[in-house]
Amino acid sequence: MLREAWSWLITPCPAAARRLGYLRESIATAARARRCREAWAPHLEHTRQLILAEAGGGQHLRILGAGLIHDLPLAELAERYERIDLVDWVFAKATRRLAARFPRVCCREQDVTGIAAALCAAGSPEAVEDLLANPEPDEEAELVLSLNLLSQLPLLPLEHLARRFPQVDETRLNAWGLRLMERHLQRLARAPRALLIADAVQQERDASGALVAERNYGEHFGYAALAIAAWDWQLAPAGESADGRVHRHRVVACRLGRQQD
Repeated sequence: MLREAWSWLITPCPAAARRLGYLRESIATAARARRCREAWAPHLEHTRQLILAEAGGGQHLRILGAGLIHDLPLAELAERYERIDLVDWVFAKATRRLAARFPRVCCREQDVTGIAAALCAAGSPEAVEDLLANPEPDEEAELVLSLNLLSQLPLLPLEHLARRFPQVDETRLNAWGLRLMERHLQRLARAPRALLIADAVQQERDASGALVAERNYGEHFGYAALAIAAWDWQLAPAGESADGRVHRHRVVACRLGRQQD
C-alpha cells in the first residue's frame, strides 16, 4: 500500500488523467502484475514473442497502451525501428527510465481515445452520443500496435458517465462502451498496418469453477476470426479478486490496417 501511495505522489501525468482515475488504475494494474507475476508470465511471454515475430523493423512504430511496458520487448524493437512512439495517458516511472535509454524512443502523453475527458464532462447523454460519433485520430506510422488495450478503453469513462447520468440505463451505457471499442478498431483499420493484441473472450468463474459471466468481444466485433495467434491469460487467479472469482481472458493477435486488405 505504501508503494502505491508513493507512486501516486511521484508519477508525473496530465492533471486530467489523475483526476479521472487513469493514474490510479495504472498503479493498481502495476501492483496486480507484481502480485500475479507467476500467473501472468505465460501471457506476457506470448505477447512479447508475438510482437517480435510481427514487428520486423522500419521507419516508424507507434504503440498504443504502452504505459506499463512489462509486455513489450522495447530493447529489441529499438534496434529495428528508426522511431518508436509509446502512447498512453500515464507512464510508469520504470517505463520512462527504460525509454530514456533509447534515443529513438519517445513517451507521448495522450489519451488514446481522444475524448475521455470530454466524455466525462459532457453536459447531456446527447452530447456523449455526439462525441462518440467522431472517429479516433488516424495513424500514419508504418506499424501501429494496440497492446492489451481494447477492452480497457470503456472502463473509466463508463464509470464516470454512470454517475453523471443516473437516468441512463445499463443497455445504453454498454452501447457507449462498445462504441468506444469500435472507434479504436476503426482507427486500426485505417492505419497502413496494425497489430491488435486484445481480449477476445473474458470469463469469470466462481470458487466451484462454474461460469458466472462471459463477454465475447472477439465475436461481437468479428476480430476473433482474424486471429493469427491466441492464448489464455489468467488475469485474476484464485485468491486475487475480492469477490472470490477467477478471471480468465482469451487473448488474440490480429493483423489489421489498409495493407492487410
